[in-house]
Amino acid sequence: MASFTKIKANNKQGYKWICTVDGLPNPVTSKRNQIARRGDTKKQAEERVQKVLEAQKNHGIDTKKIKKLTFEQVAWDWLKTYSKSKVKEKYRKS
Repeated sequence: MASFTKIKANNKQGYKWICTVDGLPNPVTSKRNQIARRGDTKKQAEERVQKVLEAQKNHGIDTKKIKKLTFEQVAWDWLKTYSKSKVKEKYRKS
């Protein structure tokens, strides 16, 4: 169930909405994971939350973790996955 909070803002209306929803729990620690998104209207805030929630459910993408990854970490992860594929050894450059 979504919870909405009205906050003061410097826009035409003078306020914005924050929508907060419980996302999928952390698979390692099984702790609660709340997703909060802001919008000019309730509907806009709720749409933003649903978009993030669907990305978590369908693709397992956690935007908080992705933003903290460095290029080096992503590159090593990609290389590990790529080396498991059926690409010939002579085409792999290390």
